[in-house]
Amino acid sequence: MKTLKSKWGLWLIAAALAPIAFPMSASAATAITSASATIPEPIGQQKFADMTSSSVGNSTQYQFASISWFACTNSSYSSCDKATYLSSADTAVGGKYYISQVVLVAKSGYEIHNINQANVTINGSPVTSFSSAASTLSSITITSKVFQAKQVYSFTLTPSKNYTFPAKTVGYSSADSYSVTISNKTKAAYSLMITLSGPQAFNFTTSPTSVSLTATGPNSTQAFKVTPKTGLAAGTYSATVTVQGTNAPAKSFNVSFKVNPAAAPTIYSITIQNDGHGTGSSSPTATATGTAVDLIATPESGYKFKSWQVVSGGVTVTNNKFIMGTANVVIKALFEPLPSGHYAVNVSGGVGGTAYADVTSAASGTTVKLFVEENAGYIFKKWDVISGPVELFGDEFTMPNNAVTLKALFEPIPGYVAETDDVDNPDGEDITEPGEDALPPTILKAGSLNWLWILFGGLVVVAIGSGITLLIIRKQEKAPSQDNVKNEDNKKGGEE
Repeated sequence: MKTLKSKWGLWLIAAALAPIAFPMSASAATAITSASATIPEPIGQQKFADMTSSSVGNSTQYQFASISWFACTNSSYSSCDKATYLSSADTAVGGKYYISQVVLVAKSGYEIHNINQANVTINGSPVTSFSSAASTLSSITITSKVFQAKQVYSFTLTPSKNYTFPAKTVGYSSADSYSVTISNKTKAAYSLMITLSGPQAFNFTTSPTSVSLTATGPNSTQAFKVTPKTGLAAGTYSATVTVQGTNAPAKSFNVSFKVNPAAAPTIYSITIQNDGHGTGSSSPTATATGTAVDLIATPESGYKFKSWQVVSGGVTVTNNKFIMGTANVVIKALFEPLPSGHYAVNVSGGVGGTAYADVTSAASGTTVKLFVEENAGYIFKKWDVISGPVELFGDEFTMPNNAVTLKALFEPIPGYVAETDDVDNPDGEDITEPGEDALPPTILKAGSLNWLWILFGGLVVVAIGSGITLLIIRKQEKAPSQDNVKNEDNKKGGEE
C-alpha cells in the first residue's frame, strides 16, 4: 500500500492531531455583581491626604483605590467641579461640600461584568456617578455622594497637666482652687461643657460648668476653676476633669486632694500651789486649750479661802473657774485667818458645773446664799453636805457655830442636744422681775421626774408645745462675783 504524500495530506494529518497535541485549559473569571466601601468623610481643618486610603472596602473579590477629592458649591452633585482635583495638601473647611472618586479594582480571578450602579455603595449610599461595566472590565471609576465636611472645633487648656491641691488638715474652712484657661483655636463660636468623673468626683466642684467661646475678642478665652469641697474627712480624693463639646474633641486632666488627720491637741498641765494654810486642787489636772477648769480650795482650821493667784499661764479665774489657754498653768490658793467669831464656808462644784457662796466665812446665825453655774448639757441636782450639819432652805442656809463644807452635785440632762432659742421671747425682752436675773434656760424631756425638786428652789417651769418639752427658767438674785465675796465677808464681819 502506497503512501499518499501531498501538501493537502500533511495538512489533514496535522489538523487531525492538533486537538491531541494542544488541549484547551482556560476558564472564565467570576463576575462581581455588587461592591461597597467606607471611606473617611471630610472633616474641617483636616488635610485631604489624611482622608485618603488605598485599602478601604477590600474584599476577596475587589478593592477600592485611588481616592480623589473635588469641591462643590452646594449639596447638589451638579455644583461640583469634577474636573479639578483638590491637592492632598489642601485642607477641608467645615461646612463646605465635597465629593470623592474611587477606583473599583477586580482582584485576580474576578471581573467587573454587567454590575449595576444600584449595587455599588459608598458609606451606605448609592454612588452618584458610575462608568459603564456592560463589558468585561478589570476596574471602573465611581463617584460618591456629596459630603458636607464636619465642623470640628479646636481649643487648648492652660495649664493642661494633672494637678495636686495643697494638702489641708481635718477641720479646714476652705480649700485652694485650680484655675484653667480655655483658648479657642477655631475661627468659629461654640460651647463647651466642663464635667467631673470618677468615684470621688462629688468631692470637687467646677465653676462655671460650661463656657461659650467666641471666634475672636475677649470671650475667645474663658477660665474655670476646680475646687475641693470643705468638711472632708481625712483621706486622699481624686477626680477627672473633662472639657468637651459637640464636634470638639475632649481634653482631660486629673486632680487630687489630700486631707490630713487633725493633730492631737496639746495638753497643758495645771499646778495648784498653796500658802500653807489650806490646799487647792483642779478638775481636770491637765487639759487642752479651750477647756473649762474648776478650782477647789480647802482651808485648814481657823482659816478661810481668800483668792486665787495666777502665778503663770495667763488665765483669768472667775467664780472658781478658768478657761485653759495655750501654756501650762500655775495657780496658788491663798487663805486668810477667819474673823473673830466666824466659821469657814467651803463650797465646791464638780463634773457638770461650779458652785460658790456669797461669803467664804460667816458668824453663827448668818444667812448664807448659795449659787451654781451649770455646764452645757448638765443640770443642778442637789447640795451634798460634807460637814457642819446645816438645814438648807432652797439655795440658802443659816450658819451654825462651826465650819460648813458643801458640794454641788450635777447630772446630765436626758436627751440633751443643744440649747434652743427663746421661742416665747423672740425679741429678746427682759422677762425677769426687777432686781432679778434669769439663768440660761434648761431643756428637759417631759415625763422625767428629775426636775420636780426645782419647784422648791424658787424656779419657774414653763411648758412648751403639748407637754413634750419643758423650758425651765431659774430665777434668783444676781450671783455675786468672787471679787465681791470678800467684800461681803468684811461687811458682815463689820456688822457683827
